[in-house]
Amino acid sequence: MRSGIVIFSLLLLGAAPAFAQGKPPTTWVPANPNFYKRGRTQPIRYVVIHTIEGSAGSGINTFRHGRRKVSAHYIIDFDGKLTQMVKDQDTAWHAGRINGQSIGLEHAGWAGRNKWTMAQYRASARLTRWLCDTYRIPIDRRHIIGHVEAPGATHTDPGRYFDWNLYLRLVREGGGASTPTSAPTTSAPTTSTPSTSTPPTSSPAPSPTPSTTPTTAALALQPLRPAPGEVLGTDDVAADLSGLTTEWGTLGREQRGFRVLVEEVGGALRYDSGFVAGGATRHRVTARLRHGATYRWQVLGWDGQATTSSAWVAFRTDFARGQLTVLSPTGGAVVESTPALRWSSDKPQVSYRVWIDDDADHARIWSDSKELNGAKGLHYVRSRLQPNRTYYWRVMSYDGRGNQTISGWHAFRTSSDYVHTAGDGALNVVALSPKGGVRVRPGERPTLRWAYHSTEGRDQVAFQVQIDDMVADGRLLVDERYAGDHVGYRPAVELPPGTYRWRVRVWDGRLGKGTDWNVFVVPGPATSGLTSAIEGN
Repeated sequence: MRSGIVIFSLLLLGAAPAFAQGKPPTTWVPANPNFYKRGRTQPIRYVVIHTIEGSAGSGINTFRHGRRKVSAHYIIDFDGKLTQMVKDQDTAWHAGRINGQSIGLEHAGWAGRNKWTMAQYRASARLTRWLCDTYRIPIDRRHIIGHVEAPGATHTDPGRYFDWNLYLRLVREGGGASTPTSAPTTSAPTTSTPSTSTPPTSSPAPSPTPSTTPTTAALALQPLRPAPGEVLGTDDVAADLSGLTTEWGTLGREQRGFRVLVEEVGGALRYDSGFVAGGATRHRVTARLRHGATYRWQVLGWDGQATTSSAWVAFRTDFARGQLTVLSPTGGAVVESTPALRWSSDKPQVSYRVWIDDDADHARIWSDSKELNGAKGLHYVRSRLQPNRTYYWRVMSYDGRGNQTISGWHAFRTSSDYVHTAGDGALNVVALSPKGGVRVRPGERPTLRWAYHSTEGRDQVAFQVQIDDMVADGRLLVDERYAGDHVGYRPAVELPPGTYRWRVRVWDGRLGKGTDWNVFVVPGPATSGLTSAIEGN
C-alpha cells in the first residue's frame, strides 16, 4: 500500500516515470525563486507554447530580475538552444488558471512577426515530445496549446505565424532529423554553372539488400518564410529593397540540394537560384523587389533520387513607414502622478517600445521598456520619476511587417507634490485630493481626484465614489457608480459645513481596487478667510 501511495504522489507532482529517456540537452539558469511556486498540486496535462516578445536573453532576464513576477519552465532560442529555468516538478507562472497543470515553453520572437526558424521548431518539438512521453500528455491540440488558448488568457501568442501542422508533425516524429548545413560532396552533382544547372534525373542503383534497408518517406518541403499572405517590410527586406530571405522545413528523406524561384504575380520570373547542393533550409534571394507588389515563391528539393516541389506561396511587400502622433503628455505638461503615455499610429501596431530620458541632449536613455506586445497606443510608466523634474519620452511602433515608426522627443514635467502610483500589483489607485483634513472653499463643490495605474496596460472602465458625512447613522451621503476612465468626481450639490471623508474604487474590466478613506473639511462662512483652494480648482 505504501509503494502505491508513493507512485501516485510522484505522478501527481509530475515526477518522470522510469521509462522516459532522451531529454534534449538544456542549460540550467534558475529563475527568481519568488517568480514561481515550488512543487505541484495537480498532474501535468498541458504543454503551453509562448513567445517572449523579444530575444531569449530578454526572457531570461525577465524571469530572473524582471518587475513582473512571471516565469516559464523552458526558453527556446532561434538557433534551437534550450534553457531550463524552472524544474518540471515546480509550478511556473505563465498561463494563469492552468499553471499547476502545465509546462511552459517560451520561444524567442514575437507573436506579430514571422521569425520562427526551423532549428527552433525542431528543438521545441523534440522537447515537447520528451515531455509528452515523460508525463503521458496526449500529442494533440487539446493538450499542446498556445498561450492564447489557455483559460482566461489575455495574450495572443504564439501568433498567426506559428505553423501548428508542422509543429505537431515534428512532435510526433520526435523533432525530426537535424538538418545538415551542407551535403556531402559525393551526394550531389557538381556543375560549373549553378544558376542554370539541375539535379540529375537518373536515380542511384538500388540497394542490393532492400529487405534490410529501412523505408524512408520521400522528401517533403514546407515553406515557412515568407508565409502565405505575409506582408514583408524593411525588417525582412534590405533597406535598398535588394532581396529577402526564404526559409523552409524538410520532412522525410534528407535534402541534398535545392532550387528557389520567385515570381511577381502577373509578371515575369524575378529570381532563380539554380541548383544549390546541400541541406540548407534558408536562402537569400538577391532580386530587387518593388514596394506594394505581390510575389510568390517556391522551393524545389532533391533527395539524391528525385526532385520534389513545394506549393507556391504568395506574399506582398510594404516598405512604407507610418506616422506616429503623440497625444499626451507633451509640450511640457505638468503631471501629478505616474503618467500614462498615449499615442496613435496610422499603421497597424503589434508591438512598441518606449524610451524615457531625463536630459535634453538624450546622451543616455534613462528608462527603456524594451519591445512590448500590444496594439493600443498606451503605456503605463513603471519607473519611479522624481518630483519637480523634466523628462523626455519617445515611442517606437512596429507593424509586424518589419516596419518601425519612431516619434520625436516630447517633454513633460512632474509637479512638486508628484505621487508615484506604479505599484507592484496589477492595479493601483491613489487618492490625490482633498485629503489630510484639508479645508476646501465654502459654498463650492470640491473635486475629488485620484490617480490610476495598471501594470498590465488596461484602462479604467468604471469607478465608484463614496462620501460619508461622518454622522453615525450608518448611511453614506454619496454612493455612486459610473462607467468610464475619469479620474475626478464633483458632487451634484454643495456640501454644508462639516467634516467629510471619501474614497473611490476603480475597475479595469478584470480587477478592482480602492483607496483608503480621506478626510476633508468644508468650513462655515465665518472661517472663509482661513480656507485654502482645492487642488486643481
